[in-house]
Amino acid sequence: MATDKLRVVFFGELDSTFSRLHYAALKPNTRVLLWVAGRSNQNANERRQFASMRDWWERLRIRTGLEWETLRALGTPAVVLNQVDVPIAFSADHKSLFETLNRLEPDVIVSAGFTRILPAEILRVPKLGAFNCHPAPLPRYAGSNPWFWILRNGETESAVTIHRMVVEADAGPIVRQKGFQIASAINHQQLYNQSSLLSALLLRECVNRWARGIMDETPQDLIQRTFFSSPRKDDYRIDWLQSARQIQDVVRAASPLPGAWTTVGGQEFTVRGVEPMAGDAPAGIVASVSRSSVSVGCADGLARILRISLDGKELPGGRLSDILGLSVGRRLG
Repeated sequence: MATDKLRVVFFGELDSTFSRLHYAALKPNTRVLLWVAGRSNQNANERRQFASMRDWWERLRIRTGLEWETLRALGTPAVVLNQVDVPIAFSADHKSLFETLNRLEPDVIVSAGFTRILPAEILRVPKLGAFNCHPAPLPRYAGSNPWFWILRNGETESAVTIHRMVVEADAGPIVRQKGFQIASAINHQQLYNQSSLLSALLLRECVNRWARGIMDETPQDLIQRTFFSSPRKDDYRIDWLQSARQIQDVVRAASPLPGAWTTVGGQEFTVRGVEPMAGDAPAGIVASVSRSSVSVGCADGLARILRISLDGKELPGGRLSDILGLSVGRRLG
């Protein structure tokens, strides 16, 4: 084991940057035998229409940052992530997959961004075990899309975790965990990119240890476990009874997609930018309207709406007055 490369079967989604970063981290020091996906990537090349030049610039800036960080950290240009040079299988037929894995005789299974729970018989196939890469500080924030909940809850610190897989999702013993600080203005996409790259680097550390026969791990304290399912539409809704900071948190947690939302007179619109503002008004009541913004009462003062999205267009918050007839005294939500 000390001289031979680990034989790995990789579980991930073909249209997931999280999955592809981990695959790139595996390639130099392992022999990846097979990529198992839960779904095809037939829509991977589809792109959301740009809402505005600001939206275009923000997405370009975030993507350029990921390209540079990937090259610096992994020695691999991010464009290489689009290349999968191993056989690909899909997991719909567990019996067939089980037979394939038994034939391949992998040392480890590595899962990163895979969207399905693996049954016990598959977890028992690899010689050294099956391991999952989770972008959150287990045992807290188990479950899918922890990025949204971490930001929505106003966390200032997070972590990435590699853990042994058991039948229950995100509950197995922790192999390695690495913490990091969360910048106050970071949005969902930026946190996703940051944690994805950190997790891929942590996986590379683990692979090097496994290849040397180091298999140390620590059981999770499941009393401390918190589990969050994928957010539903109502989780993106702005609650004007919260503080301006909490409203900011849900806006950045929902950015760039699908966006935090509220209503006026039954008409729904997306809030893209908001900041605290001095003043006072009842929660949800419009306190002032200008050409550039609208200020709304919240739990600790005012929240100033800087940018909105309506009918696929990103606009200054002040446009609410002439598009939706928003005026002082109107109620949002």
